[in-house]
Amino acid sequence: MSGSSASYIFALLLIGFLLIVSVLFFGYVFTLASWAVSTKIISVLVYVAVVALGFNWFQAGQIANLKYQVTASGKGSETLFSDLYQNSPVAYLRTDATGRILHGNAAALRLCGMQTEQLVTNNLFSLIREAEVDAARALNLEQRIYAGQFVNEVEAELFVGGGSRWVLVSAFPYEHNRERLITLIDITEQKAVDIAKTEFVSLASHQLRTPISAILWNLELLTNVLGNAPADQIAYVDKVRRSTEKMNGLVNDFLDATKLEMGTFATKTGPVSLNTFMAHVLESFEAQIAGKSLELQAHIPATEVVLATDEALLHIIVSNLISNAVKYTPERGQIGVALDVVGNGVAFTVRDTGIGVPANDQPHLFSKLYRASNTKTSPTEGTGLGLYVVKQAVELLGGTIAFASTEGVGTEFVVTLPYQS
Repeated sequence: MSGSSASYIFALLLIGFLLIVSVLFFGYVFTLASWAVSTKIISVLVYVAVVALGFNWFQAGQIANLKYQVTASGKGSETLFSDLYQNSPVAYLRTDATGRILHGNAAALRLCGMQTEQLVTNNLFSLIREAEVDAARALNLEQRIYAGQFVNEVEAELFVGGGSRWVLVSAFPYEHNRERLITLIDITEQKAVDIAKTEFVSLASHQLRTPISAILWNLELLTNVLGNAPADQIAYVDKVRRSTEKMNGLVNDFLDATKLEMGTFATKTGPVSLNTFMAHVLESFEAQIAGKSLELQAHIPATEVVLATDEALLHIIVSNLISNAVKYTPERGQIGVALDVVGNGVAFTVRDTGIGVPANDQPHLFSKLYRASNTKTSPTEGTGLGLYVVKQAVELLGGTIAFASTEGVGTEFVVTLPYQS
């Protein structure tokens, strides 16, 4: 039985006992014929006062006991928190709002390779560097921590002991927002595995390009040699060519993705006439649009718009978005492509009346190798790399990408690039 339950039962028993005693006392007093009425009344009042004092004394004791239990519980919680903080395998740091390190637990000391006296002479932001700054986010990691915002697992590089390690940084306001509680989760080994996988994919893709190019070249020669061959033979060759071209596209997607991830994509910035560029891109999709009887609504400014950017990256962005619109829009649907000058940059808009993206899939749409659930039941093919590559390319050009989609209604993507890419 808990202490509170025992106290409650004891209080009930005490009240019952007092009621019984009171009835007996009052009955006895008022049956005494020798006592005057005033004496009887005074006796009752004295009895009531004694009972009230006793009850108040009991209540005060209960309150004091409760305060003691709360204080003891609070001290126990503080001790538990302190033990968890100090002995946790996760590295914890306490800093002020500016990032000055106030304390670190044992795991933080091991991760940083320092003693407490040395650790507290550092500023957190002199030790870490955010891996990727999201252009769509107003504040970087340092500014978010300073502002007292909650930060959840931001990838950063930790520079300690003459080398560096990769960590996931989380931050929480602490001590009435005067301090920050920082967690550092070491992901160096996972990062090394990811880099090794990326390098392997890049190497394999490079090795595949040569034989695929040879197959395509020989198929072209074979088509010319066949000339007036039977239709079924030509159809077989066309089928092989289409499959090889799909394989070539897949390899190119993997190469683009790995180059962007590893930072080895060779960018070349120069003036690009966006009017001419958009006309050429749309021309490359004319056959596919006509094949599905799609209605194309193109809005390109009459005046020339020139942007200093990397044309190859820009082609990856726009062609992927238009390709998806054509691919996932049913026959006789509509596709809209627009180029607009907005503020200090330009905006590319691609919208369609296609299958849309389910709400549950939208947070993962730009993830690597991710395909929306409703695309898996459609007859279209895809790798799940297109939008991932698009986002990487947009960020490399210093731009932003946003989208709105309703399943069964359609999707609209808007890419905004600054004039100084």
